[in-house]
Amino acid sequence: SKAVGYLTPVVRYNGTVPPGYKIDNVEFEPDRIKVIGPSSIVEKIKNINTVPVDVSNVSKDITEVVAVEKINKLISFPDGDKVKVKISIAPVMIEKEFSEYEIACRNLFAGYVGKTDKVLIDAKISGPELKVNSFNRLKDFAYVDCSLIDDVGDYELELKFDLPSDVVLKNYSPQKIIVTINKDGS
Repeated sequence: SKAVGYLTPVVRYNGTVPPGYKIDNVEFEPDRIKVIGPSSIVEKIKNINTVPVDVSNVSKDITEVVAVEKINKLISFPDGDKVKVKISIAPVMIEKEFSEYEIACRNLFAGYVGKTDKVLIDAKISGPELKVNSFNRLKDFAYVDCSLIDDVGDYELELKFDLPSDVVLKNYSPQKIIVTINKDGS
């Protein structure tokens, strides 16, 4: 006896997305495939695979029309054997912690050098893996702004951070550190 069934498409992949990215979501249109065939076959299957979609080197969303795999020569697809698949690609998000004793002194007047005190500075950032991992040391993005200092001495300055908009500073301590400013060469 013949039966009508509705199968859920399942995407198969060829290759892998590049490091730092992941397949975030998959949508199908239609989201069910109509099949007709012997009831003994149709009743046993719930899903149907697509032909493989190549995701090698894909770092942004893709949409393709792909065929579904033939299950059995006795199964037919009255509404067609193709589906539109939208594959959403997203960056892998990570957190990274830093603990160091020194950060950069930026915007010093010519002829001056600055040194931060030997207090342990902790910071945690999160964001896309590729961007977060581009920071190897706290000095790469944490600093004190010395633009208002025009004499030697010790100054308590707020920590500042220079991060891309999609990288978030989760927490840090201390809020301020002591910076010693000296004449260059002294």
